[in-house]
Amino acid sequence: MTDWITFSPRTKSILLLVCTLLLGVLLGAVLNTWLAQERFERIQALRSAQGFERMVERSVAPVSDEQSEQISIVMEEWGPRIVQQRREHRRETRALMDSVRTDLRPILSDEQMERLEERLRPRGRYRGEQRLRRGPDREERPQSNNPNR
Repeated sequence: MTDWITFSPRTKSILLLVCTLLLGVLLGAVLNTWLAQERFERIQALRSAQGFERMVERSVAPVSDEQSEQISIVMEEWGPRIVQQRREHRRETRALMDSVRTDLRPILSDEQMERLEERLRPRGRYRGEQRLRRGPDREERPQSNNPNR
């Protein structure tokens, strides 16, 4: 009954290698997703005063409860200011980028403007996933006359 399942030693080795490779790829993808999620959650936590305070406390590792309390007092004062500064900075950056778009619009072709808009468009929850995608592949891009590129 199991005669049709017999494999040569070479075939067994190849199957074992392929299965090991597939398992490695699967585990790598799962681990990568998990690490990306962890990093995203840490970055999200820094957007609040409490998250910033936790990050500082973890970084300095207070040696006593008294030191921890003193750190908390300082962070209660400065944490909200830092978070507010980040928000203002993001708003200012968006305004500057809008000005850049406005100034580039008469210079760029429609296709170039679309590529720029695609690159600058917020990507939602996982914006960093698209960071490596920078428009068309090098072969499709117009060649630059700049010798430094």
